[in-house]
Amino acid sequence: MYRPLIEADAGRNGIDTAWVYGIIRQESAFIFDARSDVGALGLMQLMPQTGFITAREINLPITGDRDLIDVANNVDVGTHYLADVLLRARGEEPVATAAYNAGPTAAISWLPVRKPLPADIWIETIPYRQTRGYVKNVLAFTAIYDYLLNGRQDALVTRMKPIPPAVVVANGG
Repeated sequence: MYRPLIEADAGRNGIDTAWVYGIIRQESAFIFDARSDVGALGLMQLMPQTGFITAREINLPITGDRDLIDVANNVDVGTHYLADVLLRARGEEPVATAAYNAGPTAAISWLPVRKPLPADIWIETIPYRQTRGYVKNVLAFTAIYDYLLNGRQDALVTRMKPIPPAVVVANGG
């Protein structure tokens, strides 16, 4: 469902198609006009403010909620935002997945302090129960879609690399 669109936008933004499918499955169960209780919209459940800001970054003329619910716009904006949170999460999909759900500031604050943590342990330390479950579900769905799309059976293992500690920047020099 929506495969050409998802593959094109994931490819354009340099992110894994199976991961996008996993996010969409968790966020909206592929209901294109889904609206959450908190106001998130469309397949990728974009918060309007995030959607409008991201759309401006990619020069996509979004003027209201109806434009954000449009499947092509929603996936275009959502994959761009997902690529942005992946960059902020230094390429760590579990961290970026948590950031997509709880916000980048929260997810980055949960990074280990001194030494890497196995990804499964890091996920269990996420203080928000809803986000912890969200990350588990997205990773499981991503592994399923990776198998369906690419025939990969080791997808979950390859996504569960140790989560490196936060980078501490010292003042002065």
